[in-house]
Formats: sequence, C-alpha cells, structure tokens
Amino acid sequence: MYNKAEGFDYERFYDWCEHQTQPVFISSYQMPDDRFDCIEEFSHRSTLSATANNLVTERIYVPKHQKERGNRAIQLSLF
Repeated sequence: MYNKAEGFDYERFYDWCEHQTQPVFISSYQMPDDRFDCIEEFSHRSTLSATANNLVTERIYVPKHQKERGNRAIQLSLF
C-alpha cells in the first residue's frame, strides 16, 4: 500500500484477490501476512516525488492459496 487512499476498501480488495481463480500478483510495500505471501522483492529508489529519492523495498505478493502458482511463474521468468 503506497498510501492509505481515502475511501478505498482494502478489506474488500483483499477478499476479491483471495477469491480469484486466475493468478493475482500484487505489487506493494506491504500486505497482510496472514492472507498473502511475498514471492519476490527488490530495492529501488522511489522517484514518485520531485523532492524525495528514498530507498524502498517493493514486493510482489500472491494470495496464500496461489503461492505454488506464483513460485512457478518466477521459475519460468527470463530474469
């Protein structure tokens, strides 16, 4: 979550992600550990602001029931 967007229903979004049958990959700095697994992470400089140049750790998450599928996607990656 980059920012706590006013009015965004995070619980509804998490529920939606968990009910998907197709792979769901979420790029975020953090997610609820009890519902999602981090399958990859990397550090980079955040340049979203003209005045900030912060080092951040971006993570890729999948719903827990899709972890095996997410790991398979990483294994097939060319990177």
